[in-house]
Amino acid sequence: MESMSLFALLLVVLVVVFYVRKKTSYTLAVRVQPEEAATISDILHKKRRGFVVAEFTVRVKEGYMLTKWTGTLPRLEGYDPARWYNTETGKVRLEIDRNETMTLHFEAQTD
Repeated sequence: MESMSLFALLLVVLVVVFYVRKKTSYTLAVRVQPEEAATISDILHKKRRGFVVAEFTVRVKEGYMLTKWTGTLPRLEGYDPARWYNTETGKVRLEIDRNETMTLHFEAQTD
C-alpha cells in the first residue's frame, strides 16, 4: 500500500514538472532587410501551454515589396506565407515553441 502511495506521489510530481516545463517563455526576434523598407510593431507574446503566439504588424513603405522570409523557423522557407501573414492588414501570427529569429527581405520596386 505504501509503495502505491509513493508511486501516486511520484506521478503527480512528474505531471507538475512536465506541465511547468511546457509553460516556458519564448521570444521572436524580427529583422528587416533593408532596414528602411518596413517597420515592425512591437511583438506581442501570448503564452499558451507548450508554445507562445507571437503577433506583430508589418508596415511596408511605399516602393518596397516583400520578397522572402528567412530565419530559424523552418516553416518560413518554402511554404506559403499566407498561413501566417495577412497581406491586407500586415498582421503576422506565429506559434513558436522555442526562441526564434526571422528576417523579412524586401526589394525596391522599379517602375
